[in-house]
Amino acid sequence: MKGLHVLGVTQVNDSYPNVKYKLVALKQLLGEDYVEFVIPLDKIDASRRILSSLGSSWLVFIWRILIGHIKVLLYSMQQSAKSVYVCYPGIFLAACLSLPFMRTRYQM
Repeated sequence: MKGLHVLGVTQVNDSYPNVKYKLVALKQLLGEDYVEFVIPLDKIDASRRILSSLGSSWLVFIWRILIGHIKVLLYSMQQSAKSVYVCYPGIFLAACLSLPFMRTRYQM
């Protein structure tokens, strides 16, 4: 069991410096206790599809994001870690990862 798993579907470049430099710092700090499973989105690819009109390119972009999130969730279910860091924007991943804990925390 590793110490920290970093999960996400994001852009790891200068557009999101918080993500880029935080991942580098965590990797240097933790060494062997660090596991990264981040599916990168290309900056050019993302900006073209976000700004384009609704069409097939928009659907392909949404499909890639959806498949990326499913891959990350399946990976997280197969691995065990002491803690997890979810990269920005990770609200969907954070919500899905917290569901099993919510059931045990709040009794119905």
